[in-house]
Amino acid sequence: MTSNRRTFLKSTGIAGIGLAAATRLMAASLEKKHVQRFNMSGYAAPPLEKVRVGIIGMGQRGPGHMGTMRLIEGVEIKALCDIRPDKVNAAKKKLEGTRHNPDVYTGAEDWKKVCEREDIDLIIVTTPWYMHAMMSVYAMKQGKHVASEVPAAGTLEECLQLVETA
Repeated sequence: MTSNRRTFLKSTGIAGIGLAAATRLMAASLEKKHVQRFNMSGYAAPPLEKVRVGIIGMGQRGPGHMGTMRLIEGVEIKALCDIRPDKVNAAKKKLEGTRHNPDVYTGAEDWKKVCEREDIDLIIVTTPWYMHAMMSVYAMKQGKHVASEVPAAGTLEECLQLVETA
């Protein structure tokens, strides 16, 4: 069998049309099966005059987020938490001379105490990624808003927990 340019173009053209049609059919069948169960689109929390913040995790990225938050008008940093006292104390030292004077938490389970505080509106989770879903769900169950600085979940189950809790 000899190949020429015309045969090659016909073959690839037919294959391309077939692939496009198959892709469209698969997409159409998936669209029909999808049922929206829940949607946060359009959700808006009531505005807060002052946002009182607790930051959990002062290792790699936590101090950077703290530095940003300290510059935002209407934000008050109320608590810093990390299991390493040197990290959390160094972060607090960076706030000296500002309007922020956060409490420091360094116990292994102290992140829960930060989430349970009545005077905190927002928890920023900057711990290792595998802890984000657990901490975020716990904070939301305490009535807090949560910001997660990396993907907040590692499994589909954790994603569903986050959505359902929110």
